[in-house]
Amino acid sequence: MEGAPLPPQAEVPVVAQPPPQRLPSKMRIAIAVGIVVILVLSSVLAGLLVAKFSVNLGSGGNPHQYPDNMTLTKSFTWTFQSHSYTLQLNMTAGEYYEYKDRSVSRSPEFNDYATMRQYVTPTDRIVIHLATVLEGLAQNRSYDNEHTMDFMLAFVQNIGYSFDNVSTGHEDYWRYSVETLWDHTGDCEDLSILFASLLEATGHDAVLLLFTGASHMAVGADCPGASGTYFTYDSVRYFYCETTAPGWLVGEEPPEIAGNMADVVQVP
Repeated sequence: MEGAPLPPQAEVPVVAQPPPQRLPSKMRIAIAVGIVVILVLSSVLAGLLVAKFSVNLGSGGNPHQYPDNMTLTKSFTWTFQSHSYTLQLNMTAGEYYEYKDRSVSRSPEFNDYATMRQYVTPTDRIVIHLATVLEGLAQNRSYDNEHTMDFMLAFVQNIGYSFDNVSTGHEDYWRYSVETLWDHTGDCEDLSILFASLLEATGHDAVLLLFTGASHMAVGADCPGASGTYFTYDSVRYFYCETTAPGWLVGEEPPEIAGNMADVVQVP
């Protein structure tokens, strides 16, 4: 921006000043030592702030709340077929920020399938670990393939639902699975992305179902022997899976969604 010209510098009469008095050498040494002590104490204080309060003093960008090597334990509880379950999941802040800091559209256009696919991460360490634990719990109950999917779906359904403008301050914000697990909340996109990631991690074929007319997302699961609502894509029947509320089983479509057309997005 171009501002107005500066006014001419005023002429100031020169007045003779007495020469400055030099400080005694001992006083100069004491001042120098004092400055060094202040600098050292400031450095130590900064280190204590970082260690105790996880303060990121770096410049630029949004500072991280936690150091990357910090491990947090997330607890999840859910109920399936009258049995209650609790699962502890250890995650490092670095694993969370790896996704949080990614440069990707957080509000993909509804025809931008390539970006949508990026959010499904079946090869992530945390996703694989969680999927393995859930599958193991289901096997302990001798669940068949369909009931195992129902069991995993119940886990996702019991993660707290929240609107993006409440939990993130953005009108639309898509989360990766690790973000949803870390934040312990999400909306229909986030929970569907998590469930699709878990299905793919256990070797099941899944798709994302986009209902533009209802502003909703769900998951389609290839589940031979299942019954209920399904959508056909490449000659495969993908049964509807509702992720946002407890109680819905594979193939059960809420009446609010019934009759709406779905765009099918094949995921990795």
